[in-house]
Amino acid sequence: MTDNKSIVVLPDWIQQPVDQEVIPVKSRSQSTRYLVKTIKDLTRVMADSLRSEVYARSNGLLQKVDPRIKLGAVILCVIAVSTSRSLMCLAILWFLSLFLMGLSHLPFGKIQLRVWGFVPLITFIAGIPAMLNIINDGQPLVVLYTFTSTPQLAGWYWPESIYISKPGLIAVLLLSIRVGLCLTFGVLLALTTPLADLVRALRILRVPGVMVVIMEMTYRYIILLLVIALEIFQARKMRTVGNLSLKDRQGQVFSGAGTLFAKSMFLAEEVFQAMTARGYTGKLVRMEVVGEGCSWQNVKSVLIRSAGSDCL
Repeated sequence: MTDNKSIVVLPDWIQQPVDQEVIPVKSRSQSTRYLVKTIKDLTRVMADSLRSEVYARSNGLLQKVDPRIKLGAVILCVIAVSTSRSLMCLAILWFLSLFLMGLSHLPFGKIQLRVWGFVPLITFIAGIPAMLNIINDGQPLVVLYTFTSTPQLAGWYWPESIYISKPGLIAVLLLSIRVGLCLTFGVLLALTTPLADLVRALRILRVPGVMVVIMEMTYRYIILLLVIALEIFQARKMRTVGNLSLKDRQGQVFSGAGTLFAKSMFLAEEVFQAMTARGYTGKLVRMEVVGEGCSWQNVKSVLIRSAGSDCL
């Protein structure tokens, strides 16, 4: 009886024992951590942009207001914040922003943490020298240093003690609160208005139409280039094996930047040709959902023109 089972014979070089020391190799996660970090950063930026669009199209109070009215109101609020010298007035404006965020279904806790946790804090730290009596003299609050004798520098006599004055502290607090409130109203406007509507609302400020078109298309191109960059780095990560030297990692970054630039130029040319073929004359036309204020004659005219351009 014949045995149909095949016998696998290993080569001699595999069966030989390995006497040399095994050199440890860095793990994939360690050698490609810069790719992982870049992918995470790009993903976070895209997620923030998508989240802003979702908030802007939700069923809240400010989402239903005309973008031009919101833009004008925010400009007035920023002017009121910048010119106010009363902490009570600034506190009222802050509670007003929280009230509007709540009615607009926005996560005001996360927004306040992001707004007040960075820029106003940096402004307060940068304004610490302005608290001292050397710049703003007044009632002392905290004495930092007292000289034994009156110091003199270049003919200018220093005070006997250096302390944090009450007018200086109030001035720095007002500056930090103003910065935080201006950012709060700006974020409130951005999160409750789609960017396309917000850019078009700039026309009330007499911004030229060319600038409006450039800003709107720039934003769309940034999002598109983020998607392309994310795809490039994800493909690079999937094809990276083993440990890479610093020179190789730098080469990957430079080649990725060059590829992204080349794709952006090619994409810009394709988009311009497509817009020209569809009758672009320098003015963007927005397609709205058919409703009570939309005529079916306009819709049929658009469909006929689109069919004609496709036939050509």
